[in-house]
Amino acid sequence: MGDKVLRIPTFCRIQRGQRGREKTLAQQAQLDEADEVSRQMELHNRMAAERAQHRHKKHSNLCLEVLDQIEDLATKVGEYRLLTGKLIPVKMMREWKELLLLGLPLYDPVPGDSEPGPLSAPLDPVERQKEELLNNQDYQEYTVSERGHPPCIGSFDMSNWIRISGD
Repeated sequence: MGDKVLRIPTFCRIQRGQRGREKTLAQQAQLDEADEVSRQMELHNRMAAERAQHRHKKHSNLCLEVLDQIEDLATKVGEYRLLTGKLIPVKMMREWKELLLLGLPLYDPVPGDSEPGPLSAPLDPVERQKEELLNNQDYQEYTVSERGHPPCIGSFDMSNWIRISGD
């Protein structure tokens, strides 16, 4: 009987020790999990901030491009009116408007010193696109005028363009 009394406390101590280790391991696992969650949250927040910054930069660049195009159109209209003292022809305004809406430059590129002559060099892709667009527009205008129909304006509100051009 004396042996049984001695074994029970030893067994209890072993169980308490195991429970203590299990509790410590569980606490450590919780701490590790909390650290992992905080690292994941930090990574998520950093990635979200980078995406927001990228969207902001993209939006700002787009706004600057649009403002530059509007400024070019206003300058082009002002120069024409200043040089000629006349109203802008509808065809010319239509061409400028089309270039503006497609995001193509209104002004010809300034030739640099290193640029070869115009006869020896092929057209720049932007210039080729502008020329093709204006040729197509002229052809459409010609075919419409042959049939006796007014030129198609489309869904764009021309009242602003007429007000700018003075027509």
